[in-house]
Amino acid sequence: GSKVQDNVIYAVEGWGVWLGSTENGPSNAADANAIWRSHAGIYAVGASTIQNNLVFNIEAWGLISQDPGLGTFEDIDISYNTVANTADWGMYLEDWETISGNVLVNNAVCNPVGRSVYMADPDPDDEIEPYQNHLISSNLLCGWMVGLYDYAGHYIAGDGLSDFSSIEAWDFYPAVDSLLIDAADISAGMEPPTYDFNGMERDAGSPEIGAYDW
Repeated sequence: GSKVQDNVIYAVEGWGVWLGSTENGPSNAADANAIWRSHAGIYAVGASTIQNNLVFNIEAWGLISQDPGLGTFEDIDISYNTVANTADWGMYLEDWETISGNVLVNNAVCNPVGRSVYMADPDPDDEIEPYQNHLISSNLLCGWMVGLYDYAGHYIAGDGLSDFSSIEAWDFYPAVDSLLIDAADISAGMEPPTYDFNGMERDAGSPEIGAYDW
């Protein structure tokens, strides 16, 4: 697989990062990239690890994941990212109901008066927990969401832009009283990456949600 890491991606007309199918090979990765003022942020259609990215002020979607129809849509890990101020969905996760084993944990997605995260809404008459075959936990969200449920521990309702130091100054570091602090789920399979967006070592015992460790 390929790794896209530590890039500044600004004002591109299409996707900031595109992660294609690996044809059942090793996963691709996007780590610690800053993407803003682009049409869209990150597009993942195959096995990939997406962590520590900062995606903001985007004209359309922050992150999309969908099945390319090649039989290789699997092993997608989206964790410890910060996405804010996107004109369309912060994260649009399509076709996850047809597969198992993906990870969506400890992301901060903030669109207070817009769209936060979309997943296909399961049948309300189903008695099983939605998306029980994926690891989904402790995503701090503000804005409209579809398909995620607070009772299942999928998300924590954020305080909005006040969770960050200064949205106006493009400073997405956690504010001193932010709900991001010490809130990440570090159960099996959800442990933090060794370093955060700034290249600082994360506290493995009580890490923060999102791209920055406190």
